[in-house]
Amino acid sequence: MSNCKGKSLRIVNVASNCGFTRQYKALEALYQKYKHQDFIILAFPSNQFLQEHSSKEKIQAFCELNYHISFPLFAPIRVNG
Repeated sequence: MSNCKGKSLRIVNVASNCGFTRQYKALEALYQKYKHQDFIILAFPSNQFLQEHSSKEKIQAFCELNYHISFPLFAPIRVNG
């Protein structure tokens, strides 16, 4: 996370297997628009709602193939509880 110091961050909980999956398209557009102004999107998937692929590698492959994301995507985390 030290590479984020001094930058503007948007930290998002994402899902790649639900009605909000299309958010990746808008997030990538936002990232492309502002990445040269020290802006980073940090995407954290979670499978606590059973709407996610089983591993970071599968999530990453899905997102790159379908939405061409280039912002950081982290391993799945717990977002509640």
